[in-house]
Amino acid sequence: MTLADEARATVLALRGAAPQRAGIAVRTMVSVALPLAIGVAAGHPQSGAAASFGGLASLYVRSRPIVTARGSWPRWERAWRSRS
Repeated sequence: MTLADEARATVLALRGAAPQRAGIAVRTMVSVALPLAIGVAAGHPQSGAAASFGGLASLYVRSRPIVTARGSWPRWERAWRSRS
């Protein structure tokens, strides 16, 4: 297989996977690119960049509510608070 064939196969594989990852792409755009674009449009690109770091954190940090459905703190939170 030549390099051109490998490149062609890679492009076809990416095109096949793109529709499955559209939701992730939209979520990334909203949480990272949108704050940056708003900051640039408002004339404060540094603030937009700082806000986009928060968006990155929202993508990579596991989302878990602080208070459970029963209205109490999760077990790890209770243990952490009891140490202080």
